[in-house]
Amino acid sequence: MHKRILLTKHLVITVALALTFPNYVNAAPTLEQVKQVLEKKAIPIWHNATTKIKHLIDNPPNAKSAETWKELDAGTNTTTGKAPLARATTAKDGEDLFLIASWLRWRILSENADPRYSYAYAADLHYMRDSRGDFHKDAAIFFYNAKLGLAIDGARCVDKASPESIALGFETQKYTQPLIENIAKMSKIDRASAMLEAVAIEEMRGERPLIEAFCTRDASSMLKAIASGNQPEKIPSSDSNVAGDTYSVDVSKVKPQVIPEIEWKKKRREILDGYVKTAIELL
Repeated sequence: MHKRILLTKHLVITVALALTFPNYVNAAPTLEQVKQVLEKKAIPIWHNATTKIKHLIDNPPNAKSAETWKELDAGTNTTTGKAPLARATTAKDGEDLFLIASWLRWRILSENADPRYSYAYAADLHYMRDSRGDFHKDAAIFFYNAKLGLAIDGARCVDKASPESIALGFETQKYTQPLIENIAKMSKIDRASAMLEAVAIEEMRGERPLIEAFCTRDASSMLKAIASGNQPEKIPSSDSNVAGDTYSVDVSKVKPQVIPEIEWKKKRREILDGYVKTAIELL
């Protein structure tokens, strides 16, 4: 369970952005006009943010920072998809939360981490406050970035049940619910801005390689694993509200079913443009 921690000091790693668009004769901007604004204004700002957070991680300000970041690095394997997400969403106190959030920001912006990191970062940011003590709008940006990134990475999968299960797993967590509720209360223009910033981040970061585990969480993969001899294992649950038992199956040896790379690249562009179009409708 994520502890609610409000920092007593300002979060210095924030990038508070407010995209503005010229008045196109009182009409909504076109896709190309918005993409130009992203390219000229938003993406350079995120490039700068990437440089700043990389400098911070490369130069730990104290021993505790270095120790915490080393611990998080040790729980990371980009080849297998291993990520220290439980640790990254269970901060011990305000200082620990700040260090975790800094590391997540670095992983996302500088190391092009997969969407799970954006989910974790967004949730952590919700338990922090911006320089004015208000709801951290970067939390909305990275929540939308998580959804966008998962849509893109999940588009590689033949069976879309796998990425959908990942999204469901994060978005139904108790520690994520307050964030989702706050985003729903945001004005349309603020939600549109957050969505467009999420696109700017994704455009800046570029393509990610296939993470096989993202495409092996469907029923077909589980049946293949069982057929090969892997037996379902019961997962202990501490939630008394959950009816029935939950089981898991080791699908690590199952070959993921993915679409051709050239087809995925086309889908990636369609998803990014579709996100921009959805945001335009809110402007």
